[in-house]
Amino acid sequence: MRGISHSMQDEELSAKVEWFATLSPLERYEAALQMLAMLQALQPALGTREQDDDRRPSATIRIVTAPPG
Repeated sequence: MRGISHSMQDEELSAKVEWFATLSPLERYEAALQMLAMLQALQPALGTREQDDDRRPSATIRIVTAPPG
């Protein structure tokens, strides 16, 4: 599907997946870049600060051993 549509059926996830499958790899890449640019415009700090799950494993994992005996 190309162009503007006013159908609610075109807003369903399955319709979006079908549309995305029709794109060439270059068009998919460009669409991903546009989405990332939009996200960065909405949240400028996105990707610039340390995220909780980006910390070193040694900062979040503790190995506990039982005392001998």
